[in-house]
Amino acid sequence: MSSIRMVRLAVLSVLLTGCLAAIEILLPRLAHKEDFAQQGQKALEMKEYSRAIAAFTKAIQINPQDAASYSDRACAYAVKKQYDKALSDLNEAIRLEPKNTLTYCQRGNVYLKGKKYTKAISDLSESIRLDGRQDDAYLNRGAAYASLGEYEKSLADLNEAIKLQPKDAVAYSERGYVYLCKNEYVKAVSDLTEAIRLDGKRDAAYRNRAYAYYMLGEHRKAFADLNEGHSPRSGRH
Repeated sequence: MSSIRMVRLAVLSVLLTGCLAAIEILLPRLAHKEDFAQQGQKALEMKEYSRAIAAFTKAIQINPQDAASYSDRACAYAVKKQYDKALSDLNEAIRLEPKNTLTYCQRGNVYLKGKKYTKAISDLSESIRLDGRQDDAYLNRGAAYASLGEYEKSLADLNEAIKLQPKDAVAYSERGYVYLCKNEYVKAVSDLTEAIRLDGKRDAAYRNRAYAYYMLGEHRKAFADLNEGHSPRSGRH
């Protein structure tokens, strides 16, 4: 065996030994990251948002390139109405995975909750561009357009959302609200009735239908709906 070949084999042996040592160090860390990520997801399911944030933070500390943990932690922040922190995490998630349609949809929803409607539309449009089957993106872009008074664009999006998910009570409730804004009370009653059929706990649907009934002169039905929609929950859905 030539001396050059022996040297090459010796170098290769050193490199392999180093790689194995690195793998032995890395594997436990990745396992811990998965453990924390799973803990965070379970906490989200149980609506324990502070615990979820703590778990995802540990997962990110172990692997700062973990886009999913940033997105998941953003979800917890958003529920706690800590929108700036949610947006910071989603910005990082998008930097790490710039083609993830769900993350654009998620950030658009956070913008929507923060009443930043133009930014919401931009992100939700990008989500739809990446994957035109995102019913949530159409639904929330429709809500953003409605908030800006662009009712025809809103209706186009909500029609698409219902086409993709025909049993979504929120989509019917939102479209009913848009018809209400357009003074199309019969169509509003139809959609809000469907929303209530799909989910009888939608207080805003009862309240909005009550207004539509009132404007149609059906006062008894209006008062009956007001009695149903007595919950203090806010929102138009």
